[in-house]
Amino acid sequence: MSFIKFSKIGAFHNAVKYARKHAKLFNGPVSFTGSVKIHGTNAGIVVLPDGKCLAQSRNRTLSLEDDNCGFARWALQDEVCQVMREFAEAVWKKDGERPVVIYGEWCGPGIQRGVAVNELPEKQFVMFAAGAQDDEGERLYIDDAPLLEMISPKLGLRSILEGPRWTVECDLLDAASSSFAANQINEFTEEVSKKCPWGSLHGIEGVGEGIVWRPTSPKFYQDSDLFFKSKCEDKLSGLHAKKAKTSAPASPDVLAFVEEQVHQER
Repeated sequence: MSFIKFSKIGAFHNAVKYARKHAKLFNGPVSFTGSVKIHGTNAGIVVLPDGKCLAQSRNRTLSLEDDNCGFARWALQDEVCQVMREFAEAVWKKDGERPVVIYGEWCGPGIQRGVAVNELPEKQFVMFAAGAQDDEGERLYIDDAPLLEMISPKLGLRSILEGPRWTVECDLLDAASSSFAANQINEFTEEVSKKCPWGSLHGIEGVGEGIVWRPTSPKFYQDSDLFFKSKCEDKLSGLHAKKAKTSAPASPDVLAFVEEQVHQER
């Protein structure tokens, strides 16, 4: 059985710190694209070379007997598995047969509380990334554009690419550029905190959780050390959403601290 874990995602200053520890890899600005961070539970569907589908949570393989918020019961339906197999078969034609995984957020009623997506009429799996195992068993991220072709509202299968996108460009080795990008990221995240874009797509008003950022520059597309998130700090406990606060991805003081830590570790 194959479990292909999704990357752990830190904050913006973690990406800055990584870049400055590996400065030789960077010779100019890096482009990042942000997508809505949906407040649900991380999930994935793995398709093995023999066509078998497996459901997983962030940390383990799921089964009908050992489920997580009903995700395995939904994911292992024949109709859902067939959509996943078709995606995997397209990958195999290009890269050879190997385990393929489609990552997403399982969200909707009963999974979280206090945010717009909790008011969805039914649970849905919002795909946000795809990956495959290489010959050494390591995860590789692959082109996720075809996820748009897999959308099936009837099955509860959606793609984060249906929602809005944000872009920033940043020279991670330059403090002024990093600080400017951090301010942009803060502004975008504040907008999401006030009105969840994913909820708005479904006619639901309410607050959002934040934004997930990934590098889109071809050189760094698969480098999960450069993935980061900007979140609305208020956890919104209770049924009534409070005013969300935006977490600063990286203030100038934080960036100065990062520079000091990187210098000490060299």
